[in-house]
Amino acid sequence: MTASNVLIPIVIVGASGLFFAFLIALAARIFRIDENPKIGQILNALPGINCGACGKAGCAAYAQSIIEEDAPINLCTPGGEKVASEVAVLTGKTAAARTKEIARVFCSGGVHALDEFDYVGIKTCTADNFALKGHKFCKFGCLGFGDCVTACKFDAIYMGPDGLPVIKADKCIACGACVTACPKKLIALHDIKHYVFNFCKSHDKGAIVRKICPKGCIGCGLCVKECPFGAITLVNNLAVIDYTKCKQCGKCVKVCPTGVLVNLRPKPQPKIQTK
Repeated sequence: MTASNVLIPIVIVGASGLFFAFLIALAARIFRIDENPKIGQILNALPGINCGACGKAGCAAYAQSIIEEDAPINLCTPGGEKVASEVAVLTGKTAAARTKEIARVFCSGGVHALDEFDYVGIKTCTADNFALKGHKFCKFGCLGFGDCVTACKFDAIYMGPDGLPVIKADKCIACGACVTACPKKLIALHDIKHYVFNFCKSHDKGAIVRKICPKGCIGCGLCVKECPFGAITLVNNLAVIDYTKCKQCGKCVKVCPTGVLVNLRPKPQPKIQTK
């Protein structure tokens, strides 16, 4: 084999590579879509943590949607009012006020709820729920393996000693990752000023709840009768609070026989006497 026989294929392959590279570069130039510079400016104003609280895949997608889809500019919960104000200046849009939210876990069972069988599979709530809807007798309650903890990027959830997730109010940014991760749909985002909750999601009849979970709602209706604002109704054996009517008075909490109704309103601090 002569040197020319070796060089000719190399030259042909090299020339072909250059030709196709030229075609790709030409196509990229012809079909190039110039990005609105404001998208980059908005992206720089966003926190860049790609939490998904805005409902988009990340900060870049949200910045693009603000310009191209006229998305609201106040959807970044980690950035809050500061980011919304900066984006308002960049876009000329009005930064509407947004209620601060926090994740709440609607289960009081945990270690108090009886087990139906010993679960020996993969230690995740999703896997456990796949097997006969979980190892608990209560098919509405928390399974305790912490899928929500794993999903949280901000160290805002931990598993408490009672086998239930605990939300750190000072770290929760209401991104909703924990809401999506829970296979029982026990976590929801709520207005930070909602204080009165029924921390149970069971629709079992009261007699069944009494046998399998001492911390569950038994649908007795005492809270319904006690509420002076008509804010509580029984829906399929479960007391449901209508927050458009609830005045956060806490009267329902005082009559709940199982203690599943809770008032989280901060207690007033005693005044410090000064001389």
